Amino acid sequence: MAARDGMADLISQLRSMVDDSGSAYFTDDRLQVILDNSRLDFFHQGLTIQDQQIDGTVVYKIYQAPYQNLEGSATGAAAWRLHDSQGTALTSDLSIDFLRGIITFDNDQKGSARYLDGRAYDLNYAASQAWREMAGKVAAYYNFTIENRSYTRAQWYDHCMALADNFENESTLPGVGGGASWAEYERGDFLP
Repeated sequence: MAARDGMADLISQLRSMVDDSGSAYFTDDRLQVILDNSRLDFFHQGLTIQDQQIDGTVVYKIYQAPYQNLEGSATGAAAWRLHDSQGTALTSDLSIDFLRGIITFDNDQKGSARYLDGRAYDLNYAASQAWREMAGKVAAYYNFTIENRSYTRAQWYDHCMALADNFENESTLPGVGGGASWAEYERGDFLP
């Protein structure tokens, strides 16, 4: 299976986060699977309009998606669809920063509402999972001494696990790391 076209930037970013230059540990396909485990699919999400003052006139060209680390439009409409309130797709006269979730139109949109269907990824959670997988690959490494020289290969496992924990703590997935979570509680000051 080949990685989806719209995943190239995300895979490159994740590969950098796990120090996997030259695909030493992971194929693009494997990194895509790891990323898909941190994926959030969303539909009809309103974009936040950023107004600008240009020559004394307020214009509306920049729109911010509610998420970052978006799958690129090269995957197709299943992963990326920008549209207006009537459902009409908007595909031209704009540029997109998928990693930051910013859409910039060439022309003033006059404050019109814009909506996005797409896929967002938690790169920190994906990196934590990739580091754990890498730790599994080096778990059998052990320390040894030959001719008064010590080799501490087992530290590689500890290094991988420490980075996995670090990235997991930065995750925004609900219930993981610093992400939002929920709990039920009963108010004591409310009487029916």
